[in-house]
Amino acid sequence: MTERKPTPRPSSGTARGASLNDRTGVLLSSKPSRSLMPDRYGPLSNSLYRSTHDITKSSIYCGPVTRATLTATLAAIERIQTASIQAASPYTPPPSPGSQKFAPHLVTPLIQAKPAYRDASVTLQKTFLGGVTRHCPLLKAAQRDFDIQSHTAREISRRIRSSDSQPGCLTTLFGLALYVYGGIIEESDEFVGQAPPRGIVACRDDAVCVATCDEKAIWITHVRRIKKKKDPMLFGLSTLACAC
Repeated sequence: MTERKPTPRPSSGTARGASLNDRTGVLLSSKPSRSLMPDRYGPLSNSLYRSTHDITKSSIYCGPVTRATLTATLAAIERIQTASIQAASPYTPPPSPGSQKFAPHLVTPLIQAKPAYRDASVTLQKTFLGGVTRHCPLLKAAQRDFDIQSHTAREISRRIRSSDSQPGCLTTLFGLALYVYGGIIEESDEFVGQAPPRGIVACRDDAVCVATCDEKAIWITHVRRIKKKKDPMLFGLSTLACAC
């Protein structure tokens, strides 16, 4: 069972429905709040069969994708070694493990691996269990932008999480173009109707909760402004706040 994290509550000095511009400076100087970021990883099999409602792009790449890549790379090296040894000594039964050591000169373009390797996964030794795969072109920043007046909290959350951690979701939610992060949906009914879409209904640890058009709210944990060519190297959000 997954432990449910506490719902962020309004801080004692923040009025509901406050202006987003009033909080921009605080967001620029804030750092990512790990208490607000989902940190759950699915098990590794031959494919990632898991709902993507609560994970981010970075958690997928740093978790299942990295592990799957290492597993596939090591398996490919082992299969090349085994195929080269069997090609050099095509006897039945094959050599027992450890009886022959791998030598690079045995690897040639003529060696062939088992035909089953073309379809079977490394971990389950089964054929691909997913659906049709398609090539996805580069998704530009403008295509990940959202409209707080028309997109639901779930749609906004998907766009923000699909941009984590680099480059972030570029949007004009705060007036000027900023990269926003977080995207955690506020599931509580406490803030329903407290403010129109775009209004702030709560804040916590320098994060703000913004009302959406479907009577829910979305948490923005931190933001980053666009780095211009003439700007010096920026290493932290506190530096960004000083530069604004």
